[in-house]
Parts: sequence; C-alpha cells; structure tokens
Amino acid sequence: MNSTPSYTFPSSQSGSLADLAPGMEGRILGFREGCRLRLRLLDLGFVPGTLVKCTGKSPLGDPCAYLVRRTVIALRKADASQVNIAWEAPSSVSETSNDQQGGNSN
Repeated sequence: MNSTPSYTFPSSQSGSLADLAPGMEGRILGFREGCRLRLRLLDLGFVPGTLVKCTGKSPLGDPCAYLVRRTVIALRKADASQVNIAWEAPSSVSETSNDQQGGNSN
C-alpha cells in the first residue's frame, strides 16, 4: 500500500497558501500587496523561504491547518490567500528537518 498522498499539482508554479490541499507543501515567497496581517503572519513564522505544509482542513473547508516551523497554525481561507507560495514536490524528509527547526539540532 502506497502511503504517499495522491494529489496533482496546479499547472502554475506558484499560488497562495489557501490553494494547498492537505498533504501538499509550498515554500513561502512573500505576501500580497496591502496584506494587513503581514506583521502578525511573520511573527507566527510565515517567513519568506520557509517550507509550509497543509496538514488538514475543517469539515467545511475553512479554516485550514498549516505546519510551519514545527508548529501547526490554523488560518482562515481569506488570510491564507494573502500568503504567496511556490509549490514543492512531496518530500520524504521528516517534519523535523533543519529547515523546519530553524536552528541547531542539539
């Protein structure tokens, strides 16, 4: 039995965080112009260059849970759509990789 999630990547190479389906990953590129939550999202770890993974959606599809820097954060679709990402191929690297830790692995 294959444990890899079955999904297809959108045709473009980038989009918004709200476009991620559960199990999909993306790398944060930045924020949409005029994003009023920019500073708050940066404080939560949504920093450009960071890998983020959609871990699940609520039964009605809003909000969604995202794994960013070893922390799961729920965002409404309207807020997640303000974060620009580049699609990442599914990786076999564990969620505790150096990219997720953001520092030493002592």
